[in-house]
Amino acid sequence: MKETKQNLEVQEARKSKKGALLRNRSYLLLLQGNLFSGFGDVLFSIAAGIWVYQETGSTMMMSLMSSISMAVSVLVTPLLGPYIDRKSKKTIMVSMDTLRGIALLAAGLWVWGQSLSVPVLILCAVLMALCNALFTPAATAAFALVVSRSEFMQAQSWNTGLFLLINLSGKGISSLLALSFGPTGLLMVNGILYLLSAVSECFITLRKTELPAPESHAFIADFKAGLQVTFGNSSLRTLLALLVLWNILIPGLSSVLLPFLQQKGLTDEFYSLYLTCGSIGAVAGTLIPGILPVSVRDKLCSLMPMALGCLAGIVIALSRSPIVLCLAYLLTNLLNSVGNIIVSSAMILGCDEALRGRFLSLQTALLTAGRLISTLAFGFFGEFVPLAILALIGEGLCFLLYLPFLRSSSLKDFLKLGVSDEAQTLE
Repeated sequence: MKETKQNLEVQEARKSKKGALLRNRSYLLLLQGNLFSGFGDVLFSIAAGIWVYQETGSTMMMSLMSSISMAVSVLVTPLLGPYIDRKSKKTIMVSMDTLRGIALLAAGLWVWGQSLSVPVLILCAVLMALCNALFTPAATAAFALVVSRSEFMQAQSWNTGLFLLINLSGKGISSLLALSFGPTGLLMVNGILYLLSAVSECFITLRKTELPAPESHAFIADFKAGLQVTFGNSSLRTLLALLVLWNILIPGLSSVLLPFLQQKGLTDEFYSLYLTCGSIGAVAGTLIPGILPVSVRDKLCSLMPMALGCLAGIVIALSRSPIVLCLAYLLTNLLNSVGNIIVSSAMILGCDEALRGRFLSLQTALLTAGRLISTLAFGFFGEFVPLAILALIGEGLCFLLYLPFLRSSSLKDFLKLGVSDEAQTLE
């Protein structure tokens, strides 16, 4: 009888939680602000790229503009973790969006009616990257402060899926806006979006976790604490190492997809179809964990989705069939996205709440460095080795790295942190 009563309480609790995210005002405001900021990032990258190419015709200058954000993320983000932990996440987000909005509006007004200059655009890019280095870890940590543990994976799923949709659709919209308003006008539209994001974020209510203000000599100790929370937990350390290695071995292929497909004898027209299939898989993969029941999500909590994604990647490396390539690319993006939501949710919830800023800052820097290495490696070795061989090596090595951990019970238990069931809190 007692067990039946507890089961009824659990079922009632689950029913009351259905649709809870849609009734969570702070979560919706944070999601809205994050999407505005994400669209602003897309607008700036498009505006900068269009202007640089129109004015200089130089691909080197385009590469320089696109690499600024990545370089700042690798060099600066790890140092900002202690500051993010000790300050209000809400204050950081509002301040960074306000600063970006005012700066881009001022830059747009400053050069209104005249040609943009390279120094102005580079300064804007550096400022945007610095603000993003503070905003992104703070916003990611803030999501864990507006939802319960049992809702966090669903919240991450919705946020990542919508952000990906904004990123994909934003590029087309940005191109139309650039043609309508020009790069200068696009900077001003971009600034307005950031200010709208800041206004939205002002009304968010976060759970307080800030630490006391640091003493002037505490920086080294704070940085060591960030290293300790990142590498002190064996499960967290293992997952982070696997993610870094994945980012080194695989993503670089995306920067050379066109020659990769050309080497398989496929036409340039197929390139667009191939990218579309990948985008559909990525969006679906980020949304699936958010719509599945907790019991089903619990069964997904392993590295199996990412390991299967590697197998689909191996098929891509070996196949020359357009149909097989499209289906395998859709599948590998879907599986990797599902795995990423599971792993990222567990990693965020698995570290000390008061030290999440330090962990997220170090994680961002390490994964960005991995992608940078991967991009350079595929570009360099692709001059001498067929890209399909490089892809096969990368996917094969990743699959072999995952194998020893697929049956690890401790790792599975750690990954379930991102799916915490309401029943656990009732007991």
